[in-house]
Amino acid sequence: MAQSYAFSQVSPVVSLIKNFPLCLNAGLTYNEWTNVPAYLTENSVRNEGFDASLTHPFDTKKVQFIAGFGVSVMDFHTNADIWGFDSAGLLNKNGLIPTSAFKNNKIALTYLEIPLEIKYEPTGFRTNGFFIAAGFKPGYCVDAHTKLVTDLGTAKIKNFDNIERWRYAATFRIGYGHFSLYAMYSLKPTFNSAGDASYFTPYSIGLVYSTLD
Repeated sequence: MAQSYAFSQVSPVVSLIKNFPLCLNAGLTYNEWTNVPAYLTENSVRNEGFDASLTHPFDTKKVQFIAGFGVSVMDFHTNADIWGFDSAGLLNKNGLIPTSAFKNNKIALTYLEIPLEIKYEPTGFRTNGFFIAAGFKPGYCVDAHTKLVTDLGTAKIKNFDNIERWRYAATFRIGYGHFSLYAMYSLKPTFNSAGDASYFTPYSIGLVYSTLD
């Protein structure tokens, strides 16, 4: 009797998992800005990032609507010590430092996001085959900070007020099985100032692993 009771308690949970599948997506990204002013020096090869989300497919056919909750982290390595903009909206050159004066210098941005996607799998849902997906991802910047490392130590500046907190991005994935190539292009710039700041529009490319095929 005890075994039968235990089974009756577990079976609704098993049924819920089966009928409401969740997919964990995680991947590394490379980040870049469009139209960066010429007087800013970038170390683009170090612009790494990370994306992770938990999503649910709301259909099990070839075409699926997918929604969930996620987080993304973006690092940009430059010679800007202070991200200040003048009255004309131009990046203040007084905040730039020689690349020889530091070991590491970056601005790091963390976003909480709601990924929305339309996914197409020609061979059907969860067939471990080819798929393509396009989507929209609104997000909010919950943390923005700089980190400057020199021979004298490490200095950080957190949550400065010229960050554009809301971000709306277009996304695209193409893949096979559990792996996909991923691309994101923001529809808004990183900074909320005018002038050069409007050119700091981020995009990412990367490789994503998903637990659902």
